[in-house]
Amino acid sequence: CDSGSDNGAYNTCNTTCTGLGAHCGDGHSDIGNEECDDGNTDNTDECLTGCIRAYCGDGFVRPGFEECDDKNDASQDGCFECQLEALSVVSSIPSHQAVQVACDVAISITFNLDVDPSTATADNIKLTNSDGIDEPGQFHVSGKVVHFTLATPLRENDYLELEVRNLRSTMGGQMTGPERIRFYTIDTTNPWVTFHSPWDGAADVY
Repeated sequence: CDSGSDNGAYNTCNTTCTGLGAHCGDGHSDIGNEECDDGNTDNTDECLTGCIRAYCGDGFVRPGFEECDDKNDASQDGCFECQLEALSVVSSIPSHQAVQVACDVAISITFNLDVDPSTATADNIKLTNSDGIDEPGQFHVSGKVVHFTLATPLRENDYLELEVRNLRSTMGGQMTGPERIRFYTIDTTNPWVTFHSPWDGAADVY
């Protein structure tokens, strides 16, 4: 090679014209031109292939230092400051302690992040009636929402608990603990009088 008067300069032919001189990837850090140079193409170590030091936001996950790297500084997208964000329940249908819930209710759970569909299973989402029996159904994930379609209608006048645990976000963030949502199905019990005043046989009532 021969770069003429530039021979010996960074990223040009060497002074003897026998090959490329100092350049990114030669394994030697050239002050003024490179932040680092480890001589390899591995972008998960401390020096990237462009001979700049790895940093949070470069788009490459550095094991032992970062759990994720999505190249932005936004929160609530699964990765914040190169650490995975926890998955948590935001709301549900029915809501916690809801009453008079229809027996064919379309159950749904909304999370703060997109849910990994592979984790929405009967082992991780259980709807248990007052007899301690799990109600069967099918799960469907749509972004941040998990839908639970009942196999059969629920019983009237029943108290149920929906327990959600061990789900992950699509980025890999785990739930920090189980969430329990309790509700009551529609009450069809006929009302009866438990007390009245004046009582039967009362006298001298004004």
